Amino acid sequence: MITLDCVNDGFIESSYPDLDYTDLLTLSEKNETEMNQAFFDKNGTNYINLINPITVFWLKIEDSELEHYLLIENQNGESIHKSFEIGLEANGRDPEKEIEFLPNGLKINLKNELCIPDYKFLGFVRYIIYVNETGLLKASFYETKNGDNLKLYFLEEESNGMPKIAPNETNYQNI
Repeated sequence: MITLDCVNDGFIESSYPDLDYTDLLTLSEKNETEMNQAFFDKNGTNYINLINPITVFWLKIEDSELEHYLLIENQNGESIHKSFEIGLEANGRDPEKEIEFLPNGLKINLKNELCIPDYKFLGFVRYIIYVNETGLLKASFYETKNGDNLKLYFLEEESNGMPKIAPNETNYQNI
């Protein structure tokens, strides 16, 4: 497996010095009513409400190595009649992507170039989604081959979707 240098080498270690992959939670491990609904499950599908300008979450690398896509949709499922900007970062990098515009959102096909920023989170990729319009959109990840929804992970202190420490906002391009 070929890995690249991560842009955020040292950031993970300094931001999460006492944490590792065993501290990551899933929706089933956290009562959704305790959270501000940044993450939710609807009919077995994990979603992220993009209610914050910056939302952080994690996926397993085995899920991220596969060809997968991010589906960003209007929260109510209707057509979007408003323009918005979205940024996406994977382990401190702007991931390779192909964008397909849909009536009610975007389908972003992702091909990750794997980088490992810190071995304490070995097996996981840290994603950040940036939006300029909060409360309008929701996001979910799927495997391309079989359409399976991918499980989202988050840290207890980031269960509201907000990163513990603000990231470097120059590591991505707006869509």
